[in-house]
Amino acid sequence: MTLPAVRGGGSRHPAGSSEWWLERLTTALHARQGRFTRLEHYYRGTQDLSKLAGQAWRESEVSKMFPNYLHANHSKLIVNAAAQRLNVLGFRFSGETGADAEAARIWRANEMHSESSKAHVEALVKGECPVLVEPNPADPSTPIITPQDPAQVIVWHAPGDRRLRQAALKSWWDLDSARRFYILYLPDRIEHWRDREPSQMDWWLNRLVAATEPARWELRERPGQPGRMVNPLGEVPIVVLPNDPRLNGSPEAEHEPVLSRIDHYNKTLMDMAVTSHEMAYPQRWGTGVEPEEDEIAVDEVTGEPIEPAPPPATRTGQTRWITTPEEAARFGQFTVATLDNYVKELDQIRADIATDTFTPYHFLLNMPSSVPPSGESITASEAPLVDKVRAHGRDKGAAWRQIMRLALRLGGDEQRAQAMRDGGQVIWEDPERRTESQHVDALGKLRQMLGLPLEATWELLPASPEDIERWRRMLDDEAKRLTELAGPEMAARSIARTISGGPLADVPDNPLPPAAPGTGPMSQPA
Repeated sequence: MTLPAVRGGGSRHPAGSSEWWLERLTTALHARQGRFTRLEHYYRGTQDLSKLAGQAWRESEVSKMFPNYLHANHSKLIVNAAAQRLNVLGFRFSGETGADAEAARIWRANEMHSESSKAHVEALVKGECPVLVEPNPADPSTPIITPQDPAQVIVWHAPGDRRLRQAALKSWWDLDSARRFYILYLPDRIEHWRDREPSQMDWWLNRLVAATEPARWELRERPGQPGRMVNPLGEVPIVVLPNDPRLNGSPEAEHEPVLSRIDHYNKTLMDMAVTSHEMAYPQRWGTGVEPEEDEIAVDEVTGEPIEPAPPPATRTGQTRWITTPEEAARFGQFTVATLDNYVKELDQIRADIATDTFTPYHFLLNMPSSVPPSGESITASEAPLVDKVRAHGRDKGAAWRQIMRLALRLGGDEQRAQAMRDGGQVIWEDPERRTESQHVDALGKLRQMLGLPLEATWELLPASPEDIERWRRMLDDEAKRLTELAGPEMAARSIARTISGGPLADVPDNPLPPAAPGTGPMSQPA
C-alpha cells in the first residue's frame, strides 16, 4: 500500500502510538476513495460520459432524448456472472465427512447465507471487502459477523506477509455533529476516537497536514462505554476478502481491467444513435424550391421595417411534406447511412470484453436463433468462468476460514478454532452449471461404477450441509418404519440397496442374522 506524501516530512507522533496509526490509516483510506467511487459508478452504470460525447452528439436531438447519455452496463453483468456462482455452503474440519454444526449455527445466526453474497459482490466491485468479527453482548456464544464497506474500513498488513494484520480503522461521517468518528483496532486494544473540531478532518485531508499541526483527535468517551478497551482476541478482528490479490498486496476489481473498453463501447453506442437518428432516415434534396416569404414587420416605435431573419434550413421527416407550384423544381434523395459498421464494432468490443474477463460469449453476444448452441458448446464456453470462480473460492475461502476461526474463538471454542486454523475447509457450491438430467445421470454413474459414498453424492448435487443432515435423519426414520412393517431382513435389504446405489440383486440375501423365532413384527400379539 502506497501512502501519499505528507507535508512536513512525516508524523510527529511516536511510531506505533494510537495517533500515529490514526494519521497513517486515515491518509491511506482517503487516498483510495477516488478509485472506489469510480469503480462503484461503473458497476451502477452511472459513470460520467461527458468526455466521450462528441460534437455531433451535442448538436443532435438525441442528446435531448437521452440527457444522461447512453450507458451499456456491462460491468454489472461481468461482476454478477461470477458473484452468482460464489456461494458458501458451510465449513468442515480435516478428516470429517460432514459440515461442522457449530460453525453452521454461527453462520445461520448472522444470516451469512445472504450477507456473504453481498460481501462477495463488494469484493468483486471494489477489489476487497473487510469483514468484522466482534463479541455479541446478548449471546456470548454467537459472535457478530458483519461485512463492511471498504470505503469506510481499511486493514494494514505487515510488509511482506498479508496474513499478519497489524491494525485496522473504521471511519464514518456523522452529519449531526459534522465530525468524523473512528474505531481503531489494534492487536491489544480497541479505541473509539472522533475529530476534535467539526469538519476538521476533511480540511486536514484536503491540504495534507504538516507535522507541526496540533492534535486532531480526541477519545470518544460515552456513559458506560470507555473510549479504550482491551481486545479480547489479541489480534485485529477484521479480515479482508480479496479479489485477485497480488503479492504486493494490490487487489483488482472484476471489471477494472476493461473500463476503457466499456468507455469505447458507450462512445460507439452514442455515435450509432446519432447516425441512426440523423442519417439512417432518407434525407432528400430539392432544387427550384423557394421558401414562402413572410410579411415584413414594422417596428411600433420607429415605424421602420424590421429586417427578417434568414429562412431556416428546411428539414424533412416522416411527418413533413414539402410542395411547390414551380414546374422546374426537382427532388432527389441522398444515400442512406447504414449501421452495419457500428454493429460489427460493438460486437467486437463485447467479444474483447468477454475474452479479457473470462465471461462466456453467450452472456454478452447475440446468439444465433436458427441454430441454438448445444449443451456441450455452452459448457465449453463457460469453462473459463468456472475456473475463475474456483480461483476466487481459493482466495476468499482462506479469508472465510480466518473469519470463522475468529468467531469460534470469541464464542469460547478454542479447540474448534485451532482445528479451523490447522485444516479447516470452506464448502462451496459447485460453480459449474449442467442440465438436471445430465447431472443426475453422471452422479448415478459415480455411485454405481466408482462406488462413491451416498453423502458424497449428495454434496455433488450440490446440497447444503443442512439438507444432508436432514436427509440422513430421514433415512434413519425410514429404516425404523421399514423394520416395523416388513421386519429386519427386508428393511436391511432395502437400506443396503439405497446406500450402495446398486440393484437389489446385488444385495446379499441375508445381510443381517435372522431374528429369533417369535420376535418378528408379524408374530407379536395384537
